[in-house]
Amino acid sequence: MLGVLIFIFTEIMFFSGLISAHTIVKSQATGQMWPPYGQPRLPVGETALNSLALLVSGVVLVFTWFAFKRDPERARIPLLISIALGLVFVGFQGVEWVALLSEGLTMQSSAYGGFFYLIVGSHAI
Repeated sequence: MLGVLIFIFTEIMFFSGLISAHTIVKSQATGQMWPPYGQPRLPVGETALNSLALLVSGVVLVFTWFAFKRDPERARIPLLISIALGLVFVGFQGVEWVALLSEGLTMQSSAYGGFFYLIVGSHAI
């Protein structure tokens, strides 16, 4: 249990650092558009649906844990649902990355692109 708590704490610190760096760079872009001109914007609707799939997957996983503690056989279906929703999330992220790359958003195209791929890519790991 202690190992899991340490892992969660390090993840919080890691992503806090990345998001803080993103916020600082964005705030220094005074008078400039963010994201920079010519860079594609994230598809808000699709991204929201994808985030919802990930959130529901996490909630179902919590139910899976409680079901497993009572009766391991009862945990099979919610576990499969959670895995399926996680795969939907990862698959959509791949589709989104390919679309953004084809529109010119790369790690080298701008700080915006660099932060996007760094934060999302690190999260996928």
